[in-house]
Amino acid sequence: MEIVRAADATDDWREVLKWQGRLEELMAFIPEPPSDVSEQVLALFLEAHRKGVASTGSTEHALPMVALQTRRVALLGKMERFRDQGQAMCSIAQHLELLRKPEDAKQWYQRARKVGAAHGFFSVESQACEGLGKLLIKEGRTAEEGLDLLRNALAAASLSEDEHIFAEACILPTLIEALFTTNNAPDELETLVPRFRAAAKAESRKKKRLGFAEMRSLYLSARLHEARGRPHEAEREMRALLLLMRDNQAAVQDQI
Repeated sequence: MEIVRAADATDDWREVLKWQGRLEELMAFIPEPPSDVSEQVLALFLEAHRKGVASTGSTEHALPMVALQTRRVALLGKMERFRDQGQAMCSIAQHLELLRKPEDAKQWYQRARKVGAAHGFFSVESQACEGLGKLLIKEGRTAEEGLDLLRNALAAASLSEDEHIFAEACILPTLIEALFTTNNAPDELETLVPRFRAAAKAESRKKKRLGFAEMRSLYLSARLHEARGRPHEAEREMRALLLLMRDNQAAVQDQI
Protein backbone atom coordinates (compact mmCIF):
# COMPACT_ATOMS: atom_id res chain seq x y z
CA MET A 1 0.00 0.00 0.00
CA GLU A 2 2.82 2.40 0.82
CA ILE A 3 4.32 1.75 -2.62
CA VAL A 4 1.03 2.78 -4.24
CA ARG A 5 0.87 5.91 -2.08
CA ALA A 6 4.43 6.76 -3.09
CA ALA A 7 3.51 6.37 -6.77
CA ASP A 8 0.50 8.65 -6.21
CA ALA A 9 2.72 11.24 -4.53
CA THR A 10 4.80 11.49 -7.72
CA ASP A 11 1.65 12.65 -9.54
CA ASP A 12 2.34 10.04 -12.21
CA TRP A 13 -1.01 8.35 -12.78
CA ARG A 14 0.55 5.66 -14.97
CA GLU A 15 2.72 4.47 -12.07
CA VAL A 16 -0.34 4.13 -9.85
CA LEU A 17 -2.32 2.20 -12.47
CA LYS A 18 0.49 -0.34 -12.80
CA TRP A 19 -0.67 -1.63 -9.42
CA GLN A 20 -4.36 -1.96 -10.25
CA GLY A 21 -3.85 -5.56 -11.38
CA ARG A 22 -2.94 -6.33 -7.78
CA LEU A 23 -6.01 -4.65 -6.30
CA GLU A 24 -7.33 -7.86 -4.72
CA GLU A 25 -3.97 -8.44 -3.10
CA LEU A 26 -3.95 -4.90 -1.71
CA MET A 27 -7.52 -5.18 -0.39
CA ALA A 28 -6.69 -8.51 1.30
CA PHE A 29 -4.27 -6.68 3.60
CA ILE A 30 -7.09 -4.55 4.97
CA PRO A 31 -8.93 -6.18 7.90
CA GLU A 32 -12.71 -6.34 8.17
CA PRO A 33 -15.05 -4.59 8.77
CA PRO A 34 -14.95 -2.15 5.84
CA SER A 35 -13.09 1.02 6.71
CA ASP A 36 -11.89 4.32 5.33
CA VAL A 37 -8.65 2.57 4.37
CA SER A 38 -10.52 0.29 1.95
CA GLU A 39 -12.22 3.28 0.40
CA GLN A 40 -8.93 5.17 0.15
CA VAL A 41 -7.38 2.35 -1.87
CA LEU A 42 -10.22 2.51 -4.40
CA ALA A 43 -10.05 6.32 -4.38
CA LEU A 44 -6.33 6.26 -5.25
CA PHE A 45 -6.98 4.26 -8.41
CA LEU A 46 -10.04 6.35 -9.31
CA GLU A 47 -8.00 9.54 -9.01
CA ALA A 48 -5.28 8.03 -11.22
CA HIS A 49 -7.89 7.26 -13.87
CA ARG A 50 -9.28 10.82 -13.60
CA LYS A 51 -5.79 12.19 -14.19
CA GLY A 52 -5.49 9.82 -17.14
CA VAL A 53 -8.67 11.22 -18.66
CA ALA A 54 -7.46 14.78 -18.10
CA SER A 55 -4.08 13.96 -19.64
CA THR A 56 -5.18 11.94 -22.66
CA GLY A 57 -8.84 12.79 -23.21
CA SER A 58 -9.42 9.08 -23.77
CA THR A 59 -12.63 7.30 -22.77
CA GLU A 60 -10.69 4.06 -22.18
CA HIS A 61 -10.62 4.90 -18.47
CA ALA A 62 -14.43 4.93 -18.20
CA LEU A 63 -14.94 1.17 -17.93
CA PRO A 64 -12.36 0.56 -15.15
CA MET A 65 -13.77 3.60 -13.33
CA VAL A 66 -17.24 2.04 -13.47
CA ALA A 67 -15.84 -1.17 -11.95
CA LEU A 68 -14.01 0.70 -9.18
CA GLN A 69 -16.98 2.95 -8.37
CA THR A 70 -19.35 -0.05 -8.33
CA ARG A 71 -17.13 -1.67 -5.72
CA ARG A 72 -16.95 1.63 -3.85
CA VAL A 73 -20.77 1.95 -3.85
CA ALA A 74 -21.10 -1.38 -2.05
CA LEU A 75 -18.38 -0.42 0.44
CA LEU A 76 -19.89 3.00 1.21
CA GLY A 77 -23.28 1.40 1.81
CA LYS A 78 -21.78 -0.94 4.41
CA MET A 79 -20.09 2.07 6.02
CA GLU A 80 -23.43 3.96 5.98
CA ARG A 81 -21.84 6.87 4.09
CA PHE A 82 -24.98 7.33 2.04
CA ARG A 83 -24.24 10.76 0.63
CA ASP A 84 -20.92 9.57 -0.77
CA GLN A 85 -22.65 6.43 -2.01
CA GLY A 86 -25.24 8.45 -3.94
CA GLN A 87 -22.56 10.65 -5.47
CA ALA A 88 -20.60 7.56 -6.53
CA MET A 89 -23.74 6.19 -8.20
CA CYS A 90 -24.09 9.42 -10.18
CA SER A 91 -20.44 9.14 -11.17
CA ILE A 92 -21.05 5.62 -12.50
CA ALA A 93 -24.00 6.92 -14.52
CA GLN A 94 -21.82 9.66 -16.05
CA HIS A 95 -19.16 7.14 -17.06
CA LEU A 96 -21.84 4.93 -18.63
CA GLU A 97 -23.03 7.92 -20.64
CA LEU A 98 -19.51 8.27 -22.01
CA LEU A 99 -19.65 4.59 -22.93
CA ARG A 100 -22.95 5.25 -24.75
CA LYS A 101 -24.99 3.08 -22.43
CA PRO A 102 -27.89 5.44 -21.61
CA GLU A 103 -30.25 2.77 -20.26
CA ASP A 104 -27.64 1.56 -17.76
CA ALA A 105 -26.91 5.18 -16.85
CA LYS A 106 -30.60 5.81 -16.16
CA GLN A 107 -30.70 2.89 -13.74
CA TRP A 108 -27.77 4.26 -11.73
CA TYR A 109 -29.26 7.77 -11.66
CA GLN A 110 -32.53 6.27 -10.40
CA ARG A 111 -30.68 4.35 -7.69
CA ALA A 112 -28.86 7.52 -6.64
CA ARG A 113 -32.14 9.44 -6.52
CA LYS A 114 -33.62 6.84 -4.18
CA VAL A 115 -30.57 7.00 -1.90
CA GLY A 116 -30.75 10.80 -1.77
CA ALA A 117 -34.49 10.77 -1.02
CA ALA A 118 -34.22 8.01 1.58
CA HIS A 119 -31.47 9.72 3.56
CA GLY A 120 -32.34 13.38 3.04
CA PHE A 121 -29.41 14.35 0.84
CA PHE A 122 -30.91 16.89 -1.53
CA SER A 123 -27.59 17.42 -3.31
CA VAL A 124 -27.59 13.76 -4.40
CA GLU A 125 -31.26 13.89 -5.41
CA SER A 126 -30.60 17.05 -7.40
CA GLN A 127 -27.60 15.58 -9.22
CA ALA A 128 -29.51 12.40 -10.06
CA CYS A 129 -32.60 14.25 -11.31
CA GLU A 130 -30.44 16.51 -13.46
CA GLY A 131 -28.65 13.55 -15.05
CA LEU A 132 -31.92 11.70 -15.70
CA GLY A 133 -33.60 14.80 -17.07
CA LYS A 134 -30.80 15.52 -19.53
CA LEU A 135 -30.86 11.92 -20.78
CA LEU A 136 -34.62 11.95 -21.34
CA ILE A 137 -34.53 15.29 -23.15
CA LYS A 138 -31.71 14.01 -25.36
CA GLU A 139 -33.98 11.13 -26.36
CA GLY A 140 -36.63 13.61 -27.46
CA ARG A 141 -39.65 11.37 -27.02
CA THR A 142 -39.80 12.05 -23.27
CA ALA A 143 -38.97 15.76 -23.26
CA GLU A 144 -41.76 16.81 -20.87
CA GLU A 145 -40.75 14.19 -18.30
CA GLY A 146 -37.15 15.35 -18.70
CA LEU A 147 -38.15 18.96 -18.05
CA ASP A 148 -40.02 17.92 -14.90
CA LEU A 149 -36.93 16.09 -13.67
CA LEU A 150 -34.79 19.19 -14.26
CA ARG A 151 -37.35 21.24 -12.33
CA ASN A 152 -37.11 18.69 -9.51
CA ALA A 153 -33.31 18.97 -9.65
CA LEU A 154 -33.56 22.74 -9.26
CA ALA A 155 -36.00 22.44 -6.35
CA ALA A 156 -33.72 19.94 -4.60
CA ALA A 157 -30.67 22.15 -5.24
CA SER A 158 -32.32 25.04 -3.39
CA LEU A 159 -32.68 22.73 -0.35
CA SER A 160 -29.19 21.24 -0.69
CA GLU A 161 -26.94 20.75 2.29
CA ASP A 162 -24.16 22.16 0.07
CA GLU A 163 -23.93 25.77 -1.06
CA HIS A 164 -27.03 25.82 -3.24
CA ILE A 165 -25.89 28.82 -5.31
CA PHE A 166 -23.28 26.67 -7.07
CA ALA A 167 -25.81 23.90 -7.71
CA GLU A 168 -28.37 26.36 -9.06
CA ALA A 169 -25.77 27.99 -11.32
CA CYS A 170 -25.14 24.54 -12.81
CA ILE A 171 -28.75 23.33 -13.17
CA LEU A 172 -30.49 26.55 -14.24
CA PRO A 173 -28.76 26.90 -17.64
CA THR A 174 -29.49 23.23 -18.40
CA LEU A 175 -33.20 23.77 -17.70
CA ILE A 176 -33.25 27.09 -19.57
CA GLU A 177 -31.56 25.61 -22.66
CA ALA A 178 -34.00 22.69 -22.57
CA LEU A 179 -36.97 25.06 -22.42
CA PHE A 180 -35.60 27.01 -25.38
CA THR A 181 -35.03 23.80 -27.35
CA THR A 182 -38.50 22.39 -26.68
CA ASN A 183 -40.24 25.77 -27.04
CA ASN A 184 -41.85 25.21 -23.67
CA ALA A 185 -43.07 27.64 -20.97
CA PRO A 186 -41.89 31.09 -22.20
CA ASP A 187 -43.31 32.69 -19.05
CA GLU A 188 -41.23 30.30 -16.94
CA LEU A 189 -38.12 31.51 -18.76
CA GLU A 190 -38.92 35.08 -17.69
CA THR A 191 -38.44 33.90 -14.10
CA LEU A 192 -35.58 31.43 -14.58
CA VAL A 193 -33.22 33.61 -16.63
CA PRO A 194 -33.00 36.45 -14.05
CA ARG A 195 -32.61 33.79 -11.35
CA PHE A 196 -29.68 32.35 -13.27
CA ARG A 197 -28.14 35.82 -13.68
CA ALA A 198 -28.32 36.32 -9.90
CA ALA A 199 -26.90 32.86 -9.10
CA ALA A 200 -24.10 33.25 -11.67
CA LYS A 201 -23.05 36.65 -10.31
CA ALA A 202 -23.13 35.29 -6.77
CA GLU A 203 -20.89 32.42 -7.86
CA SER A 204 -18.38 34.85 -9.41
CA ARG A 205 -18.36 36.92 -6.22
CA LYS A 206 -17.81 33.84 -4.11
CA LYS A 207 -14.92 32.70 -6.30
CA LYS A 208 -13.62 36.29 -6.55
CA ARG A 209 -13.24 35.95 -10.31
CA LEU A 210 -15.41 35.87 -13.39
CA GLY A 211 -16.97 32.46 -13.97
CA PHE A 212 -18.27 30.89 -17.16
CA ALA A 213 -21.76 30.83 -15.65
CA GLU A 214 -21.90 34.64 -15.50
CA MET A 215 -20.93 34.94 -19.17
CA ARG A 216 -23.45 32.28 -20.12
CA SER A 217 -26.19 34.01 -18.11
CA LEU A 218 -25.77 37.20 -20.14
CA TYR A 219 -25.95 35.25 -23.38
CA LEU A 220 -29.13 33.45 -22.28
CA SER A 221 -30.61 36.74 -21.12
CA ALA A 222 -29.96 38.21 -24.57
CA ARG A 223 -31.47 35.12 -26.17
CA LEU A 224 -34.62 35.46 -24.07
CA HIS A 225 -35.06 39.13 -24.96
CA GLU A 226 -34.63 38.32 -28.64
CA ALA A 227 -37.15 35.46 -28.46
CA ARG A 228 -39.70 37.71 -26.74
CA GLY A 229 -39.31 40.51 -29.29
CA ARG A 230 -37.12 42.87 -27.24
CA PRO A 231 -34.17 43.55 -29.60
CA HIS A 232 -32.84 46.60 -27.74
CA GLU A 233 -32.63 44.66 -24.47
CA ALA A 234 -30.98 41.75 -26.29
CA GLU A 235 -28.35 44.09 -27.76
CA ARG A 236 -27.74 45.61 -24.32
CA GLU A 237 -27.03 42.20 -22.80
CA MET A 238 -24.67 41.20 -25.62
CA ARG A 239 -22.76 44.46 -25.24
CA ALA A 240 -22.51 43.82 -21.50
CA LEU A 241 -21.16 40.34 -22.25
CA LEU A 242 -18.49 41.69 -24.61
CA LEU A 243 -17.44 44.33 -22.07
CA LEU A 244 -17.26 41.72 -19.33
CA MET A 245 -15.06 39.51 -21.49
CA ARG A 246 -12.82 42.43 -22.48
CA ASP A 247 -12.32 43.47 -18.84
CA ASN A 248 -11.62 39.90 -17.67
CA GLN A 249 -9.46 38.50 -20.44
CA ALA A 250 -7.35 36.30 -18.14
CA ALA A 251 -10.44 34.66 -16.65
CA VAL A 252 -11.93 34.17 -20.11
CA GLN A 253 -8.75 32.41 -21.28
CA ASP A 254 -9.00 30.03 -18.31
CA GLN A 255 -12.51 29.05 -19.44
CA ILE A 256 -11.40 28.11 -22.96
